[in-house]
Order: sequence, then C-alpha cells, then structure tokens
Amino acid sequence: VVAFHSFSTVRSKYRCPKGGKGYYELEILEVDRAPQFGFASAAFERVSGATNNGVGDDRASWAVDGVRKMKWHAETQAFECTWLAGDVVGLACDLVNMRMLVSLNGSFDPPNGVVFELASDDVQDGLFAAFTGDSGRVRCNLGRAEPFRHAPPGDDFRAFAHLDDAGTEGWT
Repeated sequence: VVAFHSFSTVRSKYRCPKGGKGYYELEILEVDRAPQFGFASAAFERVSGATNNGVGDDRASWAVDGVRKMKWHAETQAFECTWLAGDVVGLACDLVNMRMLVSLNGSFDPPNGVVFELASDDVQDGLFAAFTGDSGRVRCNLGRAEPFRHAPPGDDFRAFAHLDDAGTEGWT
C-alpha cells in the first residue's frame, strides 16, 4: 500500500522491454486529488525532494487521471473516466504494438482501452510501471504476492513482478 502525503512518484524495479507486454493494477483505497497512473521510461527524471513533475508531465512518461479526467504525456488531453474508492485500475503496456491500455474494474471498453500510441524513440529500451499521487492511498499489485483482480488485455501480457530485467534499480 502506498500512501501519498505530497506530490511524489513510485516506479517499479523491473521494466517491460521493447517487444514485451506488461501489466499491473492499482486499487484505489482513498481517492487522490491528483493521481497520475501509468508508465515511465528510463529517461524519466528522478528527483530527490519536492517537484511538480509527475508521471506523464514529460515526454518520457504516460499517465491517466480519473479524478481530473485527463491523459498526460508532456501535455494534457481529455480522459472521460471517473475513479472512485474501491476501483481497480489496470495498466498495460504493449511494446510490440507500441501502445498503452487502461481498464477500470476489468473493462477495457471506452473511454479506456488504448489510451496512447507510443513513439519508439520516447519508449527507448522499455517502460517501468510508475504512478504519482498527492494525497490518496493505493494498493499496487505487480503480480508477485497475489493474483490480479482482473485479467490483462491478453494472455501474452506478463505481470511486472515477473519481468526479468537484470540490472534495473529498486523502487524510487
């Protein structure tokens, strides 16, 4: 469980490499006022201390926000989805077809489903599961300790906890 007390970001230890497909889930325990859930490349700037940049605020990351109803990748776009406490947000990166997919409580139906087409140059050598929050609480499931509550978009998606990416850094 991650409890946010200031605008901060968490990133997974493992990354989904190009040519792979990764999935993880975030259960919303307490609604955040500024959630940004998604993925980040290795180029996402790491900052020790306060910053106003979260996942999706640059070209090295992508995020969705079901509170402010926005999609984030260097700029914002409308995302007409609403998240409530108890919802489970599924996040998938398909680095074969170069896209990001989102589900809400297991549904990939619009406005969820494919939310970003990814540029190969921005993805670089793969994506980390990453999410930013300001005030809420989420339960992150990378697929190691417990099964997913909902299915990923296909049988060929792997849990982030099972991606083998030796040499990557721990949680930040």
